[in-house]
Amino acid sequence: MNWYYADQGHRKGPVGETELDELVSTAALPHSALVWCEGMTDWKPYSTLKGPRALPQRAVDPIFVPLAGTCVSCGRDTSPQESVTVGRNTTCSDCKPVFVERLREGDLPNLPGGMPYSGFWIRFVARMVDYTLLTIVQVVFTGTIFAWALKRKTTDPSDFFSIFGITTLAGLCLGGAYETSMVAVRGATLGKMLCYLRIVHPDGSPVGVGASMGRYFAGMLSRLTAGIGLIMAAFDLEKRALHDRIVGTRVIDVPPPEFNKTELQPVEREIRCEACHTALPAGMWNVGVLLPCPGCSTPVQAIAFPAISRPLAQAAAQAKQGEGEAGCYYHDHSRATTTCEECGRFLCPLCDLDAGARHLCPNCFNGHQLSDRNPQFVQRRTLYDSIALTAAVLPNLFLITIYLTFLTAPAVIGFSIWSWRKPGSITPRTNWRFVVAMMIASVNILFVIAIVVALVTNGFR
Repeated sequence: MNWYYADQGHRKGPVGETELDELVSTAALPHSALVWCEGMTDWKPYSTLKGPRALPQRAVDPIFVPLAGTCVSCGRDTSPQESVTVGRNTTCSDCKPVFVERLREGDLPNLPGGMPYSGFWIRFVARMVDYTLLTIVQVVFTGTIFAWALKRKTTDPSDFFSIFGITTLAGLCLGGAYETSMVAVRGATLGKMLCYLRIVHPDGSPVGVGASMGRYFAGMLSRLTAGIGLIMAAFDLEKRALHDRIVGTRVIDVPPPEFNKTELQPVEREIRCEACHTALPAGMWNVGVLLPCPGCSTPVQAIAFPAISRPLAQAAAQAKQGEGEAGCYYHDHSRATTTCEECGRFLCPLCDLDAGARHLCPNCFNGHQLSDRNPQFVQRRTLYDSIALTAAVLPNLFLITIYLTFLTAPAVIGFSIWSWRKPGSITPRTNWRFVVAMMIASVNILFVIAIVVALVTNGFR
């Protein structure tokens, strides 16, 4: 029997039944993919025809097993059998609906277990502090060398060029040794320590010597791209510059100890006015217009996510009634009520995470949460078109930087072509920023060519 299947909106096939089963078993095709064969009246999900598939025979991500800990929503201590863990966060059965909704609404960084990624401008200030310190040392070292050369009454220009090359190479070595040693030992340079920043791996672990050295040389590449690699941090979801992406590091905020003693507060299931903190009645939620606050008459608009009105106890799991019943993969003593559409694991109601119309286990849910390939889980994306336009316009704004356009213009054109088909903004918009950026860069290139031709022509006269 020949089968057809839908893959990313395209019809593919025909394939044999054995080949179709192999595509699903190797995770090349999702368990919920639509399939069709002759004799069927309509397309149907593979899961409804074939049943839950076996676990994929491939390397999978580490499993996040529920652990005893504190619920990030209400602050109560929970046992493993009464909690579910997604990534770095654990929640109890009562708070699970609100917790999952907060993840889907992009509220992950505001949870106590989230990674507090540092903003672009605070990183810029920290880097300027480091540059100032290194520049002072470089000036003192260079001045000492040139003073020694003048004292010896050196007049050969080649000697001065040699001294300049030596001091420049020494400056690069000094910067590399400084950043590598500070990041490997203290997790941050002096500038980042002053701004309470720290460089870590994606899981929060400290960075070693090898990654620190690689990050320094990757930082040179970020600067050689006319600063585009550094500007990327302003638009990236995790505030990563180009060198952070290459090495796989993150820069996070580390507040001083006296400000790090936060107490978990229960999640309020109501919305309050920001001016007078009066609770707004449910009739004022999601009406789409400004209404006067009952307490202070300030015009307010309350927008609530759906889980705020769900019954809290709906995620409670039930114990297995007999030995023949299937148990939850994460809670063996709880009765399984569904399977994960991604990996096929049996799940109890506590571990059945709402992903719109899909059912996912905590591990697969976390994998989608950290990925930008599934639009249903994406709250922000890197705006490559805005990066290209900024890099094209910024050097033309100041006379002191306009000479850099002979470097920035080719980089902008190459960057625009490279990122033309990458996922852009979540809200639909055209690629006009790329077009404008390449037009400005082309004008800059023509201007540079005209200057070179004029200089060469005058030189031969």
